[in-house]
Amino acid sequence: MTRHTDADWDGIKTLVNERLEFVDLITQLNAHFINPSLIRHTPEGGWTHPWIYFDSLRNYLLLTCFDLLGQPSAYKDFQTWLVAKSAETERTAALAKLSESTAPLEIASIVHREYLAIHGTRNAFFRFIDEVLPVPARAALLYSVRIRRIDPNLNKEIEVVESEGDKIRWLYNIRNSYTHKAVNTGSPAGGVFDNFGAPIVIDGIAKQGWTPIQWDHVHTFRIEYSVRNWPNVLRETVVAGLEAAASSPART
Repeated sequence: MTRHTDADWDGIKTLVNERLEFVDLITQLNAHFINPSLIRHTPEGGWTHPWIYFDSLRNYLLLTCFDLLGQPSAYKDFQTWLVAKSAETERTAALAKLSESTAPLEIASIVHREYLAIHGTRNAFFRFIDEVLPVPARAALLYSVRIRRIDPNLNKEIEVVESEGDKIRWLYNIRNSYTHKAVNTGSPAGGVFDNFGAPIVIDGIAKQGWTPIQWDHVHTFRIEYSVRNWPNVLRETVVAGLEAAASSPART
């Protein structure tokens, strides 16, 4: 497998830093959108506010940095990968898994699967969290996510899901749903409350609350996904990953 050259890495650093700057600019816009009069009701009986678009965009931009920093080699789309000289070793390894009896469609499937194993967004995203991030940063990221199973009839918490795998898959789903389904996953509350998400001091102790940003229904239960101190934790995760990747010996 090829590795990042110094030139590749300089390009990645530039792209990630541009996204961090973009996120900071969006955050600076918040003061102009704190306007409770923009609240509108939703069909299911809740409410929303246009700030959700900005919050969702920040989350998306930061999560896309995960797969960018998790790429083991310079990204190539599939068509480029099929002909690029720099990918010759990767293609040879993929072709070695074929036999003379392999059907044409199966050949296409196997070769594409091998391509995705290296350059696929999902694998790069997971690789960033599991292999690039320092342990403390990984722990802080996963601690910032809470998944609860709730009985909707009793409005009662049944279980807090502690699975790291479930949390990581949900993080990837946020990123993917924004890209492919135009789903906004964020909070509208920043358009209503000043300094929303900041710790609240109670009895001299700073308390950081949870913000629900997505709900799913599985069988008879409602699944609630909440986050703590976003997008700050996501931003800190990207910075930690950028520093860790910069010190990695994996470049050529």
